[in-house]
Amino acid sequence: MAEIQIDLKLTVKVPQEGMKINNLLYQLRKFMPQLFFAILQAIFSAVEEKAIAELKKASPQRYVRNGRQTRQIRTAYGLFRYQMARIRDKETRHTLTPLPGAIGLARYRRHMIETGEGGIGLVCHLSYRKTVKEVDRLLGTDMSKSTLHRQVQIFARDRCDWPDLKESSLPVPDG
Repeated sequence: MAEIQIDLKLTVKVPQEGMKINNLLYQLRKFMPQLFFAILQAIFSAVEEKAIAELKKASPQRYVRNGRQTRQIRTAYGLFRYQMARIRDKETRHTLTPLPGAIGLARYRRHMIETGEGGIGLVCHLSYRKTVKEVDRLLGTDMSKSTLHRQVQIFARDRCDWPDLKESSLPVPDG
């Protein structure tokens, strides 16, 4: 496992008198998204450089840099934008972005699974529309009710062991 060193500098305003714990917690809460995004940016950058170096090491003259492509990812702390490096393959003339393959980032997916976890629990008690409003209020994500529904279906398929009632041999009562 490789180590990544990240140098961060935070400035916290602490009053001389009358310091309260709520004020400190409020300031820390304001730092959390900035801190999260700075760490995520540093990790993405390091992994991306390593993936590009491995590609160039395997075939030194085959790959060249070809600009950047912005990718938006909605996380629990808000919208994260990252400009992924693009690599052009001289032989096949295709453009690659090595970062998604290196970290397992799904294509065409803006919402990470963690952003829907709160909504999955609320769906049991509220409608999808009300759940999306509540999750948006708490986390600041802009998720549609159909996206939340899809995440609930994926959660049920992957983590819950439900019997398939369509293929059941139980008699169906006539009513």
